[in-house]
Amino acid sequence: MQSLADSESSVRIPSPGEIVRVRQRFYLVEEVVQSRRKSDSTLLRLSCIEDDAQGQPLEVLWEREIDAEPFTGEQWDWRRESPVRPVVFQDPGEVTDEVVHLFLEHRIVQRLLGR
Repeated sequence: MQSLADSESSVRIPSPGEIVRVRQRFYLVEEVVQSRRKSDSTLLRLSCIEDDAQGQPLEVLWEREIDAEPFTGEQWDWRRESPVRPVVFQDPGEVTDEVVHLFLEHRIVQRLLGR
């Protein structure tokens, strides 16, 4: 069985300026404070980059966080494979993958637009 110390040694510590995902939110790494002892965790000072909590600070012990991960460009590969399609408001006459037809009279769309 692998000990906690062994698993922590394989964890990549992000650098200042990187984007990380912690506790279901995205943060900018502002500062990394290395531990003095090998057995201690690394302290990261973070700043939230999400709209509803922009700038909110968070300090975490990186190796102790359960779902913490550096955010890499790989997470955006799906966008390269599925390019943005134009939105049309008039019925194109047929259903295809080339455009997204937005039916403004639909009751759900009306409710969303009414907010």
